[in-house]
Amino acid sequence: MPACGDVPVSRRARLGLAMIVKDEIGRLGACLEPLLPLLDEVSIVDTGSTDGTVEFLRSSFGITARRTALDAGECFDKTPARNAALARLSTEWILVVDADERISPDALGDVAKRLPDSPWAGYFCPWITHRVGDRLEDYKLALFRRGFTARGRVHENMQSDLRARGARAAWCADLVIDHHPDAQRRDVKREWYRQRLECAIRKDPGWIRYHWFRGYIAHREGDAAMAEAMLNIAAASRSGQFPVECLNAHLVLAERHAGRDDRDGTARILAAAADFLSTVAEDCEVRINFRLPPWIRHAMDAAREGRLDEVRSYEFAC
Repeated sequence: MPACGDVPVSRRARLGLAMIVKDEIGRLGACLEPLLPLLDEVSIVDTGSTDGTVEFLRSSFGITARRTALDAGECFDKTPARNAALARLSTEWILVVDADERISPDALGDVAKRLPDSPWAGYFCPWITHRVGDRLEDYKLALFRRGFTARGRVHENMQSDLRARGARAAWCADLVIDHHPDAQRRDVKREWYRQRLECAIRKDPGWIRYHWFRGYIAHREGDAAMAEAMLNIAAASRSGQFPVECLNAHLVLAERHAGRDDRDGTARILAAAADFLSTVAEDCEVRINFRLPPWIRHAMDAAREGRLDEVRSYEFAC
């Protein structure tokens, strides 16, 4: 894939950083310090820190974080805080990172030089999650033009808004985001997201992204009934609003049927996935998804030849 949409090098664009934080005093310095010389504006919203995060930002970097609280009645929705951080910026381009993510300042500086001549609304970047003895390659829409907003109560993202407004994003191989989650908080965080997703499904049952994530968590936890109920809703929706989530649901359902030695069911699900993929192939997120098409091709070949043990979905970072 081309680096950053294959656009020419020009002057450096004005670049802002938007971030939401809570109790990140131990990780913020390593995230922010290398990037600050390249940023024209920084906007941080704190959602309830009690560890001195807000004071640390002020004393170490001169950054005044806006304080807000998450509402339990709204599923602890982070999107208002995310959008409040975005709204405080006046720069043409915005970078979104979290405290447990790291970006090379040299890479960011090089990419910023290409942005003034860019025809794109945003960029998907490689997103590498590092765990003990393991690394998971994925992507994140982390760089985009001002004016777009985050959508969704849980696992909010930017591509939903870009897609709804007919904007286009490209792949930027140069801007790698290294994600270092706290392994000790993994189980607690997953349970918190499970509860938030159930709340979000009750409030917004048409937001298919929630069904995908809730189904995948149930799949990982061994809750077969919940997994298949949620994943079937996502897969059957064939939602153009959430094409990747729908395709992901097909992948995990195919694995589950293959695990039961259900050759016909596996083939049926994979055929449906291939058919849906053909209808959404030009979607900007589908186009940059480097894992989906080859997985579907391989799984269809394996199922056709009876090698059901090879129909195993890759892992997702959630």
